[in-house]
Amino acid sequence: MSAVIFDFDGLILDTETPEYDEWKAIFEASGHAMDDDWWFQLLGSGPLGGIEQPAARWTRLTGKPADEIHAKARTNIVRRINQAGAMPGIESLIRSLHHDRRPIAIASSSKHDWVDGYLDLLGLRQFFPVVCCADDVRQAKPWPDLYLLACSHLGIEPSKAIALEDSVNGITAAKRAGLRVFAIPNPLTARLDLTLADSVFESASAMELRKALNLL
Repeated sequence: MSAVIFDFDGLILDTETPEYDEWKAIFEASGHAMDDDWWFQLLGSGPLGGIEQPAARWTRLTGKPADEIHAKARTNIVRRINQAGAMPGIESLIRSLHHDRRPIAIASSSKHDWVDGYLDLLGLRQFFPVVCCADDVRQAKPWPDLYLLACSHLGIEPSKAIALEDSVNGITAAKRAGLRVFAIPNPLTARLDLTLADSVFESASAMELRKALNLL
């Protein structure tokens, strides 16, 4: 029986669309178009991924300090995230896997204070005995460290695990670690080429996804 390792941002909770929308509005209000190619490189990656962060980019383009606008952006983003709830079908999938005694874990490029807080808010923390975050590894996604650590904590070989991901960086990390990958894009990452994944499913509610997991 294969273990299932979940990404967090964009998969369990759509934190990515509100962040994109907010920063797009900020850049455009400052007279600068959003560079989608740059933004999509950020998705699923850790803070030390070497990609310019939004506040730093805004400062470089405008020549202004970003502290105030970054704080305002975060407030607006968190408010939208808190109103949204879990992604469609994701809670049902998690409960089903837990009921079937499938080993499950989280591997996230975000930090524990973010991931653990939202798992508590969503009422899902109890289902995940293993939660691996950026704080736990030297390099987050697209490097394989998070997935290797999650597999180690679960006591399984990577080849015996399925990663559920929504971004190119996350898929790359899981594949590098030796996992099979099922992609479930959100409204933002649906615009990306996710064919590096072994299979792509419309949502966590898709019957094809449930069948594929049951077969493994």
